[in-house]
Amino acid sequence: MSLDPHGNVHTVESDEEFETLILTAEETPVIVDFYADWCGPCKQIAPLFTELSVKHSNAIFLRTSAEKHGVRAMPTFLVFLRGQKAQEMKGANPEGLRSFIQQATSGQIITEPSNKSESITPTQPTPTPSTTPSAAPSIQPTPSAKPAHSFKYFPNNSYTYFETGKTDQIVDKLIELNNKYNGTQDNRSLSESEKKILKEISTVLKNTSQYHVSKITRTQVNVFSKMLLWQPEDRFPALDLLRLLILHPDASQLFAEQGHLDLLSLLHQKELPWQSHTMVLRFVCNSFKFTSLRQSVTSQLDSILVAIDSLKSHEKEQVRLPAVTVLFNFSIYFHQEKGQASQKKKVIERLLNKLSAEKDEETQLRTVVSLGELLSDPSDSTFLCAEVWKDKALASNLASFAPATPKVTEALKELQLIFTGTLPRKPEEKKAAPVQTETPSAFPSMPNIPGIGANPRLMQALQNPSTMAKLQQMMSNPMAISQFRDDPEIGQLIELINSMMLNR
Repeated sequence: MSLDPHGNVHTVESDEEFETLILTAEETPVIVDFYADWCGPCKQIAPLFTELSVKHSNAIFLRTSAEKHGVRAMPTFLVFLRGQKAQEMKGANPEGLRSFIQQATSGQIITEPSNKSESITPTQPTPTPSTTPSAAPSIQPTPSAKPAHSFKYFPNNSYTYFETGKTDQIVDKLIELNNKYNGTQDNRSLSESEKKILKEISTVLKNTSQYHVSKITRTQVNVFSKMLLWQPEDRFPALDLLRLLILHPDASQLFAEQGHLDLLSLLHQKELPWQSHTMVLRFVCNSFKFTSLRQSVTSQLDSILVAIDSLKSHEKEQVRLPAVTVLFNFSIYFHQEKGQASQKKKVIERLLNKLSAEKDEETQLRTVVSLGELLSDPSDSTFLCAEVWKDKALASNLASFAPATPKVTEALKELQLIFTGTLPRKPEEKKAAPVQTETPSAFPSMPNIPGIGANPRLMQALQNPSTMAKLQQMMSNPMAISQFRDDPEIGQLIELINSMMLNR
C-alpha cells in the first residue's frame, strides 16, 4: 500500500489488504476510487479525489484497480461502511463527486446492519435513502446480493463475532493477578516492560476505527505466552483480551503464521473454568474475521467439533451460545465453499445433537439458522436432508424440538420448507419448462433433479403408489417422520437417492 504524497489517498494492490481495510474501518466511511491506467476520465478526476481526501479527514480514501475487482464502468466510486457496500457513483463529474463525498462523510448514509453483533437478525436488506441532486451523476445504494430463494433468515452470509470488551479493565485485572506470580522461579511473572506492552495493546484495541493504520507486533502477541501458563482459574482475563486482539488484522495474521493449536487445546481441558471455555469459544468465533486465520481454524474442524460435543450441552448458557456460534460460523463458511457435503454433515450432526433440550431463544435461533445455512445449498441439499432423515436420533431431535419464541418458530418453518422441497421462488423467477428426458420427483427437497431419468430403479421406486402415498404423508408433516424410519420402501428410496447423489 502506498500513500499519495499530495493527499490522503492510499493505493491498494493486494486483495487481502483491500479486505482488511474495508473490514476494520468500522464506523469510518471508506471511499474507493476504482481506476485504470489507460482510462482518460479516471486521470482527469483523480486530482479532485486527492484534494477531497485532504478536506474530508474523517474518511478513508483508497484507490485500486477496477479490472482486479471486476468493475467495468470507469471511473467508479464506492463507499463502504461497517464492511458493507453502501453507495455508488459512476462518472467523472466534479460537482457530482463533491456531492457524493460530502454525503458519504456527513453521516447521511444508512447501511444494512452487519451481523457482527451477538444476535442473529433476518437477512432482508434495509432500504438506503438517496439524496442525490438531479443534476449529479447517478448515485444509488448498491443492492445486497439476493439469496437463491426468498428466505428471511438464510442464507445469512455474515459471520458473527464477539467484539465488545473493556480492555483497560482487563489489563488492570491481569496486572493484579500477576502479583501472585512475582518471585516465582518458573518465569511466569510479567516484567515491567511487558506490563507496559499490555497497556499499549489496550490503547490500540480501543481505537477500532484506526485498525487500518495501527500496528500489533509479534513482541506484543508473545507476551501472552506467560499468562497462558498461569493457573487455570487465572487465565480468563488473558483469554478475554486475546479474543479481542485477533480482531485486529495484524494480530490475526501473526496467529495464522505461527499457529494457535495450543490455545484451541484449552477447549478439551475439562478442569478449565467455564468462563475460560467461553472465551476460547469466542476466540474461535472471532478467528473467522480474516481470511488467513479463518483458513487455519477451519482446518481444525474435527478437533473443534470434538470439544463442542460436550460444551454445547454445558449447564451455562454463556458457554452454549458461543459453542453454537462457532457452528454457525462454520455453517457460513461451508455454505460459501462448495463441495463440502461431508464437512457440512459433521456440523449438522452437532447442531441437531440435544437440540430438543435447548430452551434459550438466541441459542435456538442460531441453531435453526445454521441448519438452514447448511441445508439450503441446492448442490447438496437433497443428499443432506436424506442423511438427516436416515438417522433416527437426528430426526427425533428435530421432530421433538419446541421453539421458545415466535421468531424461532418462523425460522423453523423456513427450515421445514427445505425438507419438503417447497422452496419459495423469487418474484422474478419463472418456472422452467419440464425436460422430456427427466421425471419430476415427489421426494421432499428434490424437485426435478437431473439424473433421475437415467436411473431406472429410482424411477420405478417413485412410480410405486404405496411409496408415493407415504411420501405425500411425510411432505404434509415433515417433522413427523419417525413412523417411516424402518419402512423398507422409504429406506430403499433414500439409499437410491444417496447413491445417485454420490455418483454425480
